Amino acid sequence: VVTGSLPEPVLLVGPVTIDEIAGERRLGGVVSYAASVVSAFGLRARILTIASPDTDLSPLAAHDLHVVEDSATLTFSFNQTSEGRQLTALARPSRALTAEDLPSAWRSPHTFILGTLIEDDIDLESFAPLVRSASRTGIATQGLQRHATPVVTRGPLQNLSSLLPLCTPATSLFRSEREASYWTPDQLAAVVNTGVRIVTTHGQRGAEVQLRDEHLQIPPVVFESEIDSTGAGDIFASAFILALDEGDAAAGRLAAAFSAASVAHRGPGPLPIRAEIERRLAAAAIVGDDVHSGAPN
Repeated sequence: VVTGSLPEPVLLVGPVTIDEIAGERRLGGVVSYAASVVSAFGLRARILTIASPDTDLSPLAAHDLHVVEDSATLTFSFNQTSEGRQLTALARPSRALTAEDLPSAWRSPHTFILGTLIEDDIDLESFAPLVRSASRTGIATQGLQRHATPVVTRGPLQNLSSLLPLCTPATSLFRSEREASYWTPDQLAAVVNTGVRIVTTHGQRGAEVQLRDEHLQIPPVVFESEIDSTGAGDIFASAFILALDEGDAAAGRLAAAFSAASVAHRGPGPLPIRAEIERRLAAAAIVGDDVHSGAPN
């Protein structure tokens, strides 16, 4: 099913999810959170996803959708345990998304975000030609480290051979601190040697950007009290990729600000527009300078 026709150079690929959290069901997945960032930047995305026909995709109505219909939508339940938040996969689509699913008019993206969530949900190798032709690509690596039995566990990076063809100097890989702890030194070296950018998020301690010859720390940004951190990493990754033309430091700072704004509400709802995020970021910087210099608040 294809909706919308407005051309836009931002392509998002990945499964949407139904997230069951504290008795509430809501739309989720990397592409859902990325779409909210694209809107905040004043852009329109093309989204390739997979879902059952009865899935409510109205939160994505501002964008162009190509939906591969399946008998099931990827569905997670979120439960709080003594060891932290635990995910259980309640339902999964019957197949992976592939580049063959893309409409022909969508196969020359300027900006490309691949949102893999769980093992075998995207045929990564099929998208390698698009990655090599795109001006910039962001890849969420979490799906290469998540296994559902049906309880979702994280583990070592899988299918490195499938990931490496997508690693170019124009590619950025995103991972959480916990996911990074499972990477072996050999895996890290193999990826870094391709010239790819590796971005690791550290929650309230900010993030870091690792390139072959450079290592950059991104300081955290705090705006409001945290209500729900679900999707904050996806928000960070999407904003970073969209702002990357301005340089790693500026992109990282803006991404951290978008992530900070996203935790103030539940789900991938509308975000403040970019101009508002930049205003908040500038105000936070002024306050920080005043505190550092000893000026009264």
